[in-house]
Amino acid sequence: MFQDEIEKVELPAIEQLTRLGWTFVPGADLVPALPVDGSPVGERGYYRDVVLPKRLEAAIVRLNPWISDENLRKVIREFTHPNHAGLMEYNQSIYDLLVNYLSVEQDLGAGRKGQTVKVIDFDNPENNEFLCTNQFKVEGINQNIIPDIVCFVNGLPLAVIECKSPYVADAVAEGINQLRRYANLRNPEDDEGAQKLFWYNQLMVSTCRDQAKVGTISSSAQHYGDWKDAYPYTDADIRAMAQQPAFISTGTASSSHKAGDVPSPEYLVAAKQVAAGVDADASISSSEITLQQRLLAGMFNPASFLDLMQNFTLFEPVASPRYSRHLTAA
Repeated sequence: MFQDEIEKVELPAIEQLTRLGWTFVPGADLVPALPVDGSPVGERGYYRDVVLPKRLEAAIVRLNPWISDENLRKVIREFTHPNHAGLMEYNQSIYDLLVNYLSVEQDLGAGRKGQTVKVIDFDNPENNEFLCTNQFKVEGINQNIIPDIVCFVNGLPLAVIECKSPYVADAVAEGINQLRRYANLRNPEDDEGAQKLFWYNQLMVSTCRDQAKVGTISSSAQHYGDWKDAYPYTDADIRAMAQQPAFISTGTASSSHKAGDVPSPEYLVAAKQVAAGVDADASISSSEITLQQRLLAGMFNPASFLDLMQNFTLFEPVASPRYSRHLTAA
């Protein structure tokens, strides 16, 4: 069943994401690597780290070339070391920083005043870095989690996709249950997940290829829903896209990576074939479009992903001072 999950669900999802404009980096290349002095030389320093700080820093400098080193450090710290009471409070605070931007004091030639810092360019999606990875291991309080696919924008983990075999009974429900465990939403007092990964989360997706449902961190299992509109793509567009090569680089893991820390699935061999122009999705072109394909096309093309985040996300009070998060488009 695990091989079916990889070959029929996870790999096709990664391939489609790359065709939509996401860059794939294997989870094995995001394994923490620390030199003797304690400064990370890899993408992150520890398994408990969920932000990719070098990519976040590069994005902030790219979008705000005027920013001083001191203010750059302050902004990065706002995202890597926030301090709030609970998951929803973290999530809403980080969302506000991303969508409403934040301000730093700096003199740009007209005196010291507040300057707006963008961490994501919502108006020009091409100015952002969209990265997806697989088998991204995160250290929790009591146990580790390894989500199937994590999607980063400018180094921030904004979406998690859980893949299940299409041959498993109640596969999507099982995936939703796993997502809720990862986010420590089932029984918060048990600390069974790694909640930190979901401080930044915009979308949680459970898919088994033929079915796919999406929710947010406040969605109960029954409130995950289908996404049936692939706009701006038609089914014909999705079929044509499936014929295009999926440019997946398998990368080269650092010699400091420990074998077994993060699975290195055999399907990455197939990914190399795809990168060379072999169409691993040939069957898609002649078959009915799956709900997984439609959801990814409609929600994970970069422009729509940012539009949904900026314009169709609502936090509303449910019991003071708590809030609930919703997608307002369907």
